Amino acid sequence: MAKNTHNHCFVCIECRHTGKFNGYSYQDHPCPFCGKLMMDCDNDFKPPRKDDLKGWRQAYQHLLDMFGQNPAHYLERARHYTRAPAEDPMYVRWTEWIERLKKALDDRSVAA
Repeated sequence: MAKNTHNHCFVCIECRHTGKFNGYSYQDHPCPFCGKLMMDCDNDFKPPRKDDLKGWRQAYQHLLDMFGQNPAHYLERARHYTRAPAEDPMYVRWTEWIERLKKALDDRSVAA
């Protein structure tokens, strides 16, 4: 059976729940545990074990380095960037994810 290339790994930044969903990043996938929107980390993201806090800190930093520099670049690449950034729902979602990643990195419950 051919591998479905549209399966994306989604991560809940707060509770570190992960799941693979068939679809694109513009689809909402709320976390089944806390209800917050899960972040689309693309199909090649390999999440650490849920209890590996050091691994999650590195993963959060990697995601922030990758997506946090210029979210408009990733929106353009995905061809969803059609409006002014402040009006584009994808841009708003990405900036929210970036702020949540920064907060998670500052959280003392994620080991240094």
